Amino acid sequence: MKTRTPVSMLWSLLAVVFCGAPFHVSAQWTDLSTFSYGVTTKMAVSAAGTVALYDRDKLAISVDGGQTFTEPAKAGIGSINDLEFQGADLLAVGPAPSPWTYGLYRSTGNGMSFQLVDGVQIDGGALTQVIVDGDQIVLSTNRNLMYARQGVQFREVTTPTECGYIIDADVRGQNWVIAGLSAAAMSTDGGTTWTLMPATEGGIGIGSVRFHQGAIIGGTVRGAWKWTGTAWVLIPGLPEFAGLVSTIQDLQSDPDQHLCVVATPFGGTTNVYQYVNQSWTAVDAQAWPSSHGAARGMIRPVGQNVYLHFVALSGAPKGTFRRELVLTSVTDSPALPERLRLWPNPTNGFVTIENARDPISAVYITDLTGRMVWTHTNRSTNSATLDLQHLPAGCYVVWVGNATSLLVMQ
Repeated sequence: MKTRTPVSMLWSLLAVVFCGAPFHVSAQWTDLSTFSYGVTTKMAVSAAGTVALYDRDKLAISVDGGQTFTEPAKAGIGSINDLEFQGADLLAVGPAPSPWTYGLYRSTGNGMSFQLVDGVQIDGGALTQVIVDGDQIVLSTNRNLMYARQGVQFREVTTPTECGYIIDADVRGQNWVIAGLSAAAMSTDGGTTWTLMPATEGGIGIGSVRFHQGAIIGGTVRGAWKWTGTAWVLIPGLPEFAGLVSTIQDLQSDPDQHLCVVATPFGGTTNVYQYVNQSWTAVDAQAWPSSHGAARGMIRPVGQNVYLHFVALSGAPKGTFRRELVLTSVTDSPALPERLRLWPNPTNGFVTIENARDPISAVYITDLTGRMVWTHTNRSTNSATLDLQHLPAGCYVVWVGNATSLLVMQ
C-alpha cells in the first residue's frame, strides 16, 4: 500500500470543497469511458494512446485510446505504487515478496503478467515513483534515496537531508530535480552532487516538479513557479481569489512538447491549463467541479492531446476524457518555442545543432543563471556544428531565436 506523506494528503484535502450544481462536459472534451476505481485513481498514457488506470492492487488497460478497459491478471505483482510506460512496456513499482523489499516490475503484455526486474531494500520506506527517460529508469522513494538504472544494475543515489523526504522528482539525462518535504534540489551530474533550491517568495514549498524545454517548473498550493537559476518566479495566468493563486493539483509534461496543470482557486471551479508563451492559458472554458479526487496522475498531455481522469465527489462527471491541445493564435498567445535538436548530448566537445523550422543565424549559450557564456554567428543554414571544448562541465541552455534546448557538458 502506498505510503502517503503529510504534504500529499494536504494536496488531496485542498481539492475537496462543497459540491456544486449539476455538471455538463463541453463537446470539446471527448467522454471516452466512465470506468474508474474512484477518487484515488491514477492514470498513465503511452505515446501510442494506450491508457492504464491503477489504484493500489487494481489495474485496467485500454488499447483503444481509453474507450474500453479490461482488467488483466497482473500476475507477479501485488500493490502498484506508481506506473509508467516505456514504449509499449509497463513499468511499475511496488512491494516485492521479501520483507522490507520493493521492486521494479516490467510487463510486456499489457499487464497480464509482471516480471521482477530487480529489488531494493528500503528499511521503513517504499518505492513511490518510477521515472522513464528514454533508456534510463529512475526510481524514487519516500525517503532520501533514489535508484538509477541504465543497463542491468541499479545505482543508489542519496538526496540532500536538508530537503527532507522526497515528494516528487523528474529526470532529463544527467539533470535531476526533486521536491522534498523541506526543500527542493537539483543535480546536473545524475545525482552525484546537489544544489539546494530555496523556497518560493512567501516561503511556499515546492510540491511537484517537472522539466520542460530546458526549464524546471514547480507546482505549489499557491500557483506554479519557474526556476531561474537563482530563484523561483511565479508563472502568470492562473486565477486568483483574494490574492491567493490557484492550487496546483497535478503537473505533467510530455516531456518537452506540452506542459499542463490541473488547478483550482479557493472557492472556485477546477480547470485544465496549458503552458504557452511563459504563461498559463486555459485549454477551454470548461469548468470542472472543485469537489473531486485529486490524486496525482489525473492528467497526461500526450502528443497533441491531453487526457484527464476526473472523478467528482457527486458522482458526475466520472471517467476518462480527452481533448486536442489547440494553441491560440499568435496574436493572442504565441506557440511554444520549438525545441532544438542537439547531438551528441551530453558532449565533451563538439555538438551539432539543428532547427528544422528556421535557418540558424546566431547561437547563444547561457548558464542556468542566465549569464551569457558563448555566442556564435552562423551562415543561416538549418544546422551548425560547434566546438565547445572550452566550456566547463555543467548544464547550459542553447538559444536560437525563441527555440531552446538543454545541453550537458561532460
